[in-house]
Amino acid sequence: MNQSKRTIISALKLLESQLESCIDNADKIKSEAETLLVRAEQMHFKYGEAYSKLIISLAYWHLMQYPIGFKIARELLHMHQELEDDDLLPKILHVLASHAWGQAKLFSAQQFWIQALEQASLLGDNEIEIEALIGLGNIWRMTNNLNDANFAHDRYCSTKS
Repeated sequence: MNQSKRTIISALKLLESQLESCIDNADKIKSEAETLLVRAEQMHFKYGEAYSKLIISLAYWHLMQYPIGFKIARELLHMHQELEDDDLLPKILHVLASHAWGQAKLFSAQQFWIQALEQASLLGDNEIEIEALIGLGNIWRMTNNLNDANFAHDRYCSTKS
């Protein structure tokens, strides 16, 4: 991987961590990710394009513009097939679930979180595993499926330790 691609990836990682720590500047982070998306497209750097779109979709989630973010994440899921590895797949599925949750599409959110949990387990992505379990637990509590909610809670507690 050349220096330009490394620079894009490190800039996107920084944007992702900024988005997680301070949602007040989600609009600014979205703009910066869009700039990096253009740079990645010019270089034909698919992973950079996908990662940029992931950050943009996350920014839309923080801005509570769920339909737009969902659309971008959906495109990203199709784009994922062009990537060399599955590293981004658990995050993509989690973002899709989060946007579905934001739109009160509980069944869709549940399906995406189940897939995110499976993929995260395969890749050892503990953060997404925990996020998916929390999301599933919330859905199951809302739908009064308390046995599954208890399972998610127990699994979450065992994942943390």
